[in-house]
Amino acid sequence: MRRIITAFCLLSGLYTTAQNVGINTPTPDNSAQLDIVSTTKGLLVPRMTQAQRLLIPNPANGLLIYQTDGQPGFYFNFGGPSTPNWVASGAAYNTWTIFGNGLLSTGTLGTTSNNHIDLISNNIIRGRLSNLGEFFIGTTNTTIPGDLMAAVGNATFPFATNGYSSFNGAGVYGAVQGGTTQYAGVQGEYQSTTAGIFNTAGVRGLNQSGTAGTGFRTQAATGPRAGVIGNTTATNGQYTFGVHGTMGSTDTRCGGVMADDFGIALASLAYYAANLNDYSVYGFGRAFELGGIGGRSSAPESPNTHIGMGIYGGVMGGWMRGLVYGTHVKGERYSLYVDGKAYTNEPMAELVPNADGSRTPAYGLATLQPEVYAKGKGSLQNGQQYIPFSEMFTNMANADDIVVTVTPTGPSAGLYIANQDAKGFWVKENGEGSGTVGFAWTAIAGRKGLEQMGHAPELLQKDFDQKMNGVMFNDNNKTGTPQYLWWDGQQVRFDAPPAKKVDPQYQPVVRATVMNN
Repeated sequence: MRRIITAFCLLSGLYTTAQNVGINTPTPDNSAQLDIVSTTKGLLVPRMTQAQRLLIPNPANGLLIYQTDGQPGFYFNFGGPSTPNWVASGAAYNTWTIFGNGLLSTGTLGTTSNNHIDLISNNIIRGRLSNLGEFFIGTTNTTIPGDLMAAVGNATFPFATNGYSSFNGAGVYGAVQGGTTQYAGVQGEYQSTTAGIFNTAGVRGLNQSGTAGTGFRTQAATGPRAGVIGNTTATNGQYTFGVHGTMGSTDTRCGGVMADDFGIALASLAYYAANLNDYSVYGFGRAFELGGIGGRSSAPESPNTHIGMGIYGGVMGGWMRGLVYGTHVKGERYSLYVDGKAYTNEPMAELVPNADGSRTPAYGLATLQPEVYAKGKGSLQNGQQYIPFSEMFTNMANADDIVVTVTPTGPSAGLYIANQDAKGFWVKENGEGSGTVGFAWTAIAGRKGLEQMGHAPELLQKDFDQKMNGVMFNDNNKTGTPQYLWWDGQQVRFDAPPAKKVDPQYQPVVRATVMNN
């Protein structure tokens, strides 16, 4: 019988030794329990559906099958009999090649298509590499053009792309190194029509640093702490901005840029107000809300530190020019305070209300030097009377320049100034009269200390207003010519200034070109 079995094995190509079994080879490899040699046939493992695979009782670790439906391919159990973990080792039509420490594929993983490669877990496509080199994570939508890499978040991972760095760099870095498109290194868009709980934004920048900065400029030693820093590295190029905000809405209370200081001080650039006016700069805040219950009080309650606008300039603090109105200011304690000389090229006018509610302009007296006035009434006592000046008039008036005029208010022999000094004057009746007539008096004097009041020479030139009109230039006018204005250390000049000197400490930092490995 043993000879018969041996002969059958030889005829069928089955060879056995004490260690292993060979098919079509009398010398099976010592490292293989079963060594099959064939140039026309392969090894066929059990074929079944996904449902049948999952019903295998107590599958052994390393058990191999071929799944025919769903994501067809070879699956092996990477767990044990009690905790099976089926892992896909590939799909139909895959061609995987070991190359160094990686894998190369000319087919697909987990799909029958030969136009892309899918990344699959739990039989769900998690990512896709298209035949154009596009890489999609969390989506298989390869119909959106222009996306070399696209990631889509979900409820568990709401951030589609996260970038982290503990080094001196950035979590996300985007650069456009060629082309002239309208896009930027990083572009964020909010395209949902549903508003969020708090706010919505295409790009959101947060700064959670508790370390104080040492300066306002980004080139300073540790720079400012900011949610978003916009910086241009080029040293030339017109119409270049670190941050550019554009308003696309046509609704009111919208602007290009909004700044918020705890809701107390608010400011917006390119703002469309509720009264349908467009503002280049609009500053507001909660100062108007401070007051009594039921309405605003006459003065803000303490404490109130809100200031609407502060400008610190160089050769000039600032200018405002309107095509119809110039500037309108209003304040409850004062509307306008000028610390220094004030000039106007037309008479100052006060609008005095009439009985019917209309107003009539009243003009101030124009004099060629600063003067101070005093007036009063008196009456003679036994033909004479002493009139003292007030302390304020004495402090303001130049004693050598006081001119007093006296006018009787009844019949008299005539009045004259008998004596006068810096503190007052004597009024007497002509002819040593002893009457008691009443009189009115005025005193005019030049201002003490302002006898030789100086003026900036450029203000007295006939073309000063014309030059300042050129300084107040609308830079949106690309055909006109603006007027220069600068200070050379001794005088204001209107010719072309010298080239600006750049502080080496604040030289722009140019990022080196990032090369692909």
